[in-house]
Amino acid sequence: MHRYTWKKGAVPQLVIDLSQRDITLDSRIEADGAKAVKGFRRPKSWASDQMVCFYMEFSQEPQEIQVIQSDKGAKALVTFRQTSRNQVTVRCGISSVSEESAKENMNADASWLSKSPFAFDALKKASSRDWNGYLSKIEVEGGEREMRNFYTALYHTAIAPCLYSDSDGRYRGMDGKIHTADGFDRYTVFSLWDTFRSLHPLFDIIERHRTVDFIRTFLSIWDECGKLPVWELSGNETGCTIGYNSAPVIADAVAKGITG
Repeated sequence: MHRYTWKKGAVPQLVIDLSQRDITLDSRIEADGAKAVKGFRRPKSWASDQMVCFYMEFSQEPQEIQVIQSDKGAKALVTFRQTSRNQVTVRCGISSVSEESAKENMNADASWLSKSPFAFDALKKASSRDWNGYLSKIEVEGGEREMRNFYTALYHTAIAPCLYSDSDGRYRGMDGKIHTADGFDRYTVFSLWDTFRSLHPLFDIIERHRTVDFIRTFLSIWDECGKLPVWELSGNETGCTIGYNSAPVIADAVAKGITG
């Protein structure tokens, strides 16, 4: 969820630009009803064919949506009416499957906000509570500098791997087909030659349930392409590092008594 505030007298406008970051293979933006836009982007860079579908819903109806479609990537200029607050909140969802799934994810991720779907402050407060819960998995004592360094590092451990399967369990697999994760969450962004040494052994202690999901993700990738992941990103094998470091991750989990 995003919240944008413009200076008094400014024209409230948002730019959606799908041409940035890397090569765009294909993209689209289109209006969906009076208060939403949807689309997708297929970039080519680290992952050779990464599908990112999105759905965006605005807290107020745009005055105008201008879409420019080009080979470099679709763009849209969304203009809103000026108000006394000059503020717009945007709900967003993404999916590797479809724009409709992105909308479903958007609604499912904060379903408890269904009566007030644009309650930005409530979501921010809940997010802070969730982050504090994760950081409280390990308690340390020390000076301010040591505490800041430790908990910043612990925060970094929760950035990746990232949840990849949709709210209904579907995802775009390593074979390009749509699959359903049955009984586990499918994850992505496995920088395994970086993480097999210390991050995954830490997960074996503080994130044992997710470790099962990580390894089941590895095994589902095996089923889809006949090989455990080396450096997986968004259902693509980037093959950009040496080693076969899924193996020690699995072995360490087994050695620490993780089952399932």
